[in-house]
Amino acid sequence: MEYSVIVLYWNKYDEIKLILSALAVQNYPKIDYEVIIVDDGSAVKLNDLVSRYSKQMNIQYLRRPHCGNRSNNRNYGAKHAKGKNLIFLDGDILPGKDLISNFEKHRKDGQVSVGYRVYLNKYEPNQISEYIVQNHFEIIENLPGTLDGRKTPMRYFRETNQYYRGGVADFVFRLL
Repeated sequence: MEYSVIVLYWNKYDEIKLILSALAVQNYPKIDYEVIIVDDGSAVKLNDLVSRYSKQMNIQYLRRPHCGNRSNNRNYGAKHAKGKNLIFLDGDILPGKDLISNFEKHRKDGQVSVGYRVYLNKYEPNQISEYIVQNHFEIIENLPGTLDGRKTPMRYFRETNQYYRGGVADFVFRLL
């Protein structure tokens, strides 16, 4: 298996439904990636949702007692990963359908690839549904948003005059 997409989940059921719907329609071979949900002791268990999406993709659901530590939860997911490469998503990050294929395009052994986030500024929850995510993602791409302010490879080069040694993979959308 080439990729393990590790998604952190804690009490955001509506968001995880959207994330799983987006991961189920990746334009990357289903046999070459898995999704691992690390549940940090949420009030609502995901067994039924995971069961539904397991018909569309390889998915693991790891539930553990609440610790509130994203690093520990990411490491826990990584320990269970079967993929050669890891992609980490927080529970409020909605990936486009090209996420994995773009990581593949920019991936180099021994390097880290980063993507950009777009913070969705104004939207109503009923504007984004599983159906829209899977069939009309352009609606989400056209919602008002703000580009992530973290250091990007271009900013890194401008500020340090050195090349960033990873690749830029894709835009992902942060649900507020």
